[in-house]
Amino acid sequence: MKSGMKETSDGSNKLADGTSSALNGSKELSSNLNTLSSSSVTFNDGADSLNSGLNKYVSGVNQAANGGQQLSSGADQFVSGTQQLAEGTKHWLINLKIFQQEFHRFLKVQKQ
Repeated sequence: MKSGMKETSDGSNKLADGTSSALNGSKELSSNLNTLSSSSVTFNDGADSLNSGLNKYVSGVNQAANGGQQLSSGADQFVSGTQQLAEGTKHWLINLKIFQQEFHRFLKVQKQ
C-alpha cells in the first residue's frame, strides 16, 4: 500500500508539473498569437504601402512616356523649323549677293 501511495503522490506531482507546463505553453501560445496578429496587421499595412508606391511609380512612368512623346513631337517641329530657316537663309544670301552687285554698279555709276 505504501508503494501505491508513493506512486499516487508521484503521479500527482507529474500531473501538477504537466498542468503547469501546459499553462506556460498556453501563455506562450497566446503571446505568439498576439505577435502573429500584430505582424499580420503590419504586413497588411506594408502591402498597402507597396501597392500605393507601385501605383505612383506607374503613374510616373506614364508621365515620363508622355513627356518623351511630347519631346519627340517637339523635335520634329524643330527639324521642320530648322529646314525653313535654312531655306530662308539661302534666299537671304542670294538677295544679299544681288544687292551687293547692284550696289557696286551704283557706286561705279556715281564715280563716272
